[in-house]
Amino acid sequence: MPSVETPHGQPAGDHQCRRVSGQGLRLNLRRRDAAISALLKGFRLLERAAPALDRYDRLGRGGRRRLQRTLEHATRLLNVEGYEAVRALLDRLRLLRVDAGVLETIYTRTRREPAFGGAAFAPFSLEGAEHLPCAVAMPRRAFEDVVGNLVRNAIQTSVRQAPGQPVHIGFAVDTDVDFITGLEWLALRIRDRSPHELTVEMLRGRYIEEGLGLTADLVSRYDGALDVVEDAAPWTKAVVVRLPRVDDEDGGDDA
Repeated sequence: MPSVETPHGQPAGDHQCRRVSGQGLRLNLRRRDAAISALLKGFRLLERAAPALDRYDRLGRGGRRRLQRTLEHATRLLNVEGYEAVRALLDRLRLLRVDAGVLETIYTRTRREPAFGGAAFAPFSLEGAEHLPCAVAMPRRAFEDVVGNLVRNAIQTSVRQAPGQPVHIGFAVDTDVDFITGLEWLALRIRDRSPHELTVEMLRGRYIEEGLGLTADLVSRYDGALDVVEDAAPWTKAVVVRLPRVDDEDGGDDA
């Protein structure tokens, strides 16, 4: 996070800070943001070196050595430190740290949609919480769209098949391991008790009528897979979302 300086502290120059409107605070990106800091320093060195570059033919041996050191320093800041910092930032943006809170938030937000205002819901249900938290290679917005759409579909079919009855939607989490490659997958099941049929062909065929076209596309885009399985009573079936698990030593997008 960028540092925040009050006007009573030691403010950096105006070219380094941006005032937060109406808050009397300054955001010092240069001092605390690794990517911005390295890039700004690198470009500033290039700016300082520009006059020497313009008169390179007239520089002596010492001047050329100093210019070379300056350019090497700027290159390291821009192409190594700045690049790595930007790459790390992008990694944090594309990874999501999934925990029980993330799933419950999606469930709660979906069941509170106006279309379901007259339905009664059973409490949030999660099995396999010991497999959480874990990080997946999918941005938060895409994950919320996928899970939210599957929950919405399960609620819709449950309400249609058993009007007036409480809606039971469950989550179950497991870790699948490919014993050939050693890769691990998050296997998230969205369960329901509706007798309404939903097949693998409907999912993989982008069954637009059920609102699953976007879901299938998003899961495929992030190297995941969708499946439908029968589930143990009292559940009737579950849609399984499989997503690649990744190391989250640097932290992902937390709840």
